[in-house]
Parts: sequence; C-alpha cells; structure tokens
Amino acid sequence: GDLRAFLRQLERDDWPAQVVVCDYAQRMRPNEKYRDRVESAEAASEAINELAEDFEIPVLLGSQVSLDHIGGIVTKNAKAWEEDAGFVVHVTPDKDQATNKNFNVDLNRFGPARTHSIFWDTKTLRLVEESN
Repeated sequence: GDLRAFLRQLERDDWPAQVVVCDYAQRMRPNEKYRDRVESAEAASEAINELAEDFEIPVLLGSQVSLDHIGGIVTKNAKAWEEDAGFVVHVTPDKDQATNKNFNVDLNRFGPARTHSIFWDTKTLRLVEESN
C-alpha cells in the first residue's frame, strides 16, 4: 500500500530506492484482515517479497526473536519471515564484553552458514569485524 506508493513516487522523481529497511517486521500489517498474527505475518512476508521483486531492490527486515522450548532462536509470531528470507542473521551480545556482538548467519541461500564476531569501535563509530 503506502510503501509501494512511496517507492513509485521516488522513481517518478528520479530518486529510485536502492534498499528498503524495515525494523520490527512483526508490526507490519497487510491491508486485509486475517484470523491471527501468524496468518497476517505470512501475508506481510509475501507482500514484502513481491515488493522486492517488483522494484528489484533488497529489503532488510529487523524482527524481535524469542527462544523455543529447546533454546533455538525463533522469529516472533511467524516462521514465514525466515522461510521467505534470502538469509537470516541473528545478532547476539558477547557475554564477556558489552560492546561485542556475534552475527550468526543461520540461513544463507547464497553460501554457507557462518558466524562473524564484530564490535562497536567507539573511536570510528563503526561496527568492525574482529580479526583472529
């Protein structure tokens, strides 16, 4: 709806978007009404995929996650976000250092799954990959 119209307007103004970033994906709602949050999230995920294909741009979604009964990370309210994704990245804090984070690429349709350790460099104000 509104996002699609906004992207079309950017194209008409000769400022086409290069990427779309949406935080808190599970708060997105499709125009139609659905029985529950899971169905709604599945429809929104499908709409985001169509948007990415139609405009030929990547769409990055941020989402809250929770732990399942065996300690695995699960996207809140719907697995559809992960199932439709090109890759899934989980950012977790390093238990020893508050500024360090681990990027776990658990699903990657473009290559192998892997983990990257990064930290926030307060001097350059950038995320920097740790060298081993």
